[in-house]
Amino acid sequence: MQSFRNLPFAALRGIAFALFLTLAGCAGGGTDGAGEPPETATSIRSAPASLSDQDAVTSAQQALSFELISGMNRSAATISADLRLPPSGSNATHISWASNDTTLIDSQGRVSRPPYEAGDHSLVLTATVSRGKASASRQFVLTVLAQPFGDSEAVSSDAAALDFGTIGALNSSPTQISLNLNLPVSGSNGSAIQWQSSHPGIVSAAGVVRRPASGQPDAAVTLTATLNLGDASAQKIFSLVVSALAGNDFDAISADHDWLGFEVIRGGNSAPTAIVTDLLLPAAGPNASIISWRSDAAALSDSGRVNRPEGAGSAVNLTATLELGVETLQRSFELVVLGPADPVDYRLPPSGIGVFHLESPDTEDGDAAASFTLDLGEDPKDVYLIVTNPSQSDARDFPVLGPSPLALPAEETLAQARSEARSTDSWARQQGEGVDCPQDVALFNSDPWRYGDIETSAQSEFEKVSAPAPPPVADMEGDSRVLFDADDERLDATCRKVVSNGTRTLSIWVADDAWSGAGCSRVNCTDQSQVDQLAAQFLRPGPDNDIYDWVSGIFGSEWGAHDDPGLIAPDGNISIFLFDINDDNSTNGGVLGYFHSRNNFRAQVFPSSNERLMFALDSVLFATSEGGSWELYDRWPQRLVSTLAHEFQHMVHFYQKQVLARGSSETWLNEMSSMVTQDLVESRLHIDGPRGVPWFEGSAGSTGNTQGRLGRFIKYDYLPLAHWFRGGSDRDGDDNVLNSYAINYAFGAYLARNFGGASFFRALVQNPHGGARAIDAALLSEGYPDESFETVLQKWGAATLLSDHTAAQVPPRYRYNNGSYLDASIDAMPFQLGSINLYNYNYDNQSGPKIFTSMPRSGLAGRYKSSNYLYRLGTGLSGVLNQEVTLAQGTRLSVVIK
Repeated sequence: MQSFRNLPFAALRGIAFALFLTLAGCAGGGTDGAGEPPETATSIRSAPASLSDQDAVTSAQQALSFELISGMNRSAATISADLRLPPSGSNATHISWASNDTTLIDSQGRVSRPPYEAGDHSLVLTATVSRGKASASRQFVLTVLAQPFGDSEAVSSDAAALDFGTIGALNSSPTQISLNLNLPVSGSNGSAIQWQSSHPGIVSAAGVVRRPASGQPDAAVTLTATLNLGDASAQKIFSLVVSALAGNDFDAISADHDWLGFEVIRGGNSAPTAIVTDLLLPAAGPNASIISWRSDAAALSDSGRVNRPEGAGSAVNLTATLELGVETLQRSFELVVLGPADPVDYRLPPSGIGVFHLESPDTEDGDAAASFTLDLGEDPKDVYLIVTNPSQSDARDFPVLGPSPLALPAEETLAQARSEARSTDSWARQQGEGVDCPQDVALFNSDPWRYGDIETSAQSEFEKVSAPAPPPVADMEGDSRVLFDADDERLDATCRKVVSNGTRTLSIWVADDAWSGAGCSRVNCTDQSQVDQLAAQFLRPGPDNDIYDWVSGIFGSEWGAHDDPGLIAPDGNISIFLFDINDDNSTNGGVLGYFHSRNNFRAQVFPSSNERLMFALDSVLFATSEGGSWELYDRWPQRLVSTLAHEFQHMVHFYQKQVLARGSSETWLNEMSSMVTQDLVESRLHIDGPRGVPWFEGSAGSTGNTQGRLGRFIKYDYLPLAHWFRGGSDRDGDDNVLNSYAINYAFGAYLARNFGGASFFRALVQNPHGGARAIDAALLSEGYPDESFETVLQKWGAATLLSDHTAAQVPPRYRYNNGSYLDASIDAMPFQLGSINLYNYNYDNQSGPKIFTSMPRSGLAGRYKSSNYLYRLGTGLSGVLNQEVTLAQGTRLSVVIK
């Protein structure tokens, strides 16, 4: 059976249309409406011979249709069999055929389907009709389906889905393992998984962790998963570091006491006051303390089993007793176990805008029934349902697009990411778009110790850098040196600008072949005036007047003291390197710039490290004017300045979260923070940000907006949030990196406008957690103990639907659209955020949020992990509405009335 996993929407629509035609054809007995056999490639009717060559060609060109060439294919969007390409047409015309991708369809119409893992591919087939000196062409846009899903594809898919988020359990990072792992023995596509550990005494094949004793070094362990199905096989390797136990018993038990928070035991529950499903009560702490549990109410057993009471909820005091040697500590949890999921009787507030969330417990049997009653009053209302899948690891069946479960790609190798980055960069140049960072660089930045292959050989690598770092050498204008790009290529460069604000020094380096003068080989060359203006945007004397002040004022310092001998010493210097990224000489888009954390390491660890805090910016695009003389606020120069703010967040993020806090970082969280940075500083820079509305407008702008990131979001608002797609832009929604940018900015913009603006994102970057736990920690830090990643994911879906209403009409925490600027200041440093109305955006014929009008017969579900699915229940409704639903295990349901 053909899998629908990688089909683009256009293809799916084509399938639906083809099925309709097939059913209609049964009734028609295989003839057209007049009872005659349909025309084929061999029965093109002839026109009068008296036609001129041009008229004959035009008539034959107009007669060409997909039906004439389709062969056994049902639609242009579902090509799987050879086409029938006639060599001649009516009126004695000749037809020649050309494909822009002969690896898929050649000029004879022969079809070669791509492998399953490559997904479906589209191409253009051109027919050129000629007679005499006259000619005309006709193009057919075709999509060739990938090969069917087999054992090899099933194993590859299961291997791709097997990531640290799946096996990590309560461990936050592969470099800080202290608790047992969750090692599955089978994949979602039927493959059997066997595990092998390089040190079974530390991590067993069942995932049991035994930490090294106190005083011993942390242990590096390689865990190998072997997946088998039929004759197909694949391996997935995880490099882990198991933390040694803490020092004395008191320190160890105190650390376990601090670790034991509600996040550890919550299970599938959203808050301590809303317990509906069993808790996960550990029997031991990460530092070897023994934990026993005691509940004072029948609604919750000592083992964490929930027995929901009849009627009102039940207050429970749950006590954990930790013991280690002679030391004993206790920790109590005040909980409320809710009563049964009674039908909700909801009445609209006077504003006429309503939002409520139905409880959907995880039951042993899977799905759960729920119902609600709405008193809508006499005025017609529109009612929407939002299905939320808050899981970070589990995908659900998608309601409309078919039964095949989604197998999201795992974090791949740098080589694979680099290949995808090249595809996206090529597309961006063709479309006149800019890409903020190559995806292989973003992948490396998420965990340099892992992707730089220094995690598994840490001891030998760091022995090389045991000697003190040499003293820093200050850059001077006119200095020359060789600098490395992201591909390890050596480029001759010269320092063209040095400026200081008293505490930091900025050096701007330009590749010699990009500098204005006789030696420049680029189509646009960088000159001194451009460099001077760029320097003034990033760093200048005085407070609160440049990108450095604003971004470090939000997130903290970009570099400072640390105890990692593999990293460079702090010296107060930052560099910008201008060169033609990817050597493409493009003036119409491509990679704009990047921050590469490899440069923060000493050259003894990474030989191609530039051993400096450094940004790369594309020199050709920066020097591109819109006609006439170059201005800083021409299109591409201003995009590069905005990119500098984006990449500076990445630089700060690496130091604050991964070096200082010793935490983990996930690409989606890091990129979301950078796009919100652009959002926050757009009015300070006087540059339009990812919102796509002019920086000087606090309103949500006007309809038909095709600018910024949010157009793609309204087209693909059902895709996963907490997963970073790395596929090239030739892919559709299921694996297109540009869609990840859009979805993550939309979520970040919502968080910033509802939970504290710049202050929330400082808390997000400065806590040690990655992914959803980082959101939870930031919410708690900013004074929202009743919120979690799950609850704000639900509210975000509702805010999307309500963004066409201003804040005065919408309940707090559901607001995108304030009607004007929203204050987002931090530490007396002013920032403001403009309003967002998602109904104002248009992308690829989609206006406003993507709202579905069908649901699966088997109940409601969210196919993608960490996603929302927006569904219109009805429009123009009034009176009392009674609705029953069946909720898939683990999903959440929200109702929006407006």
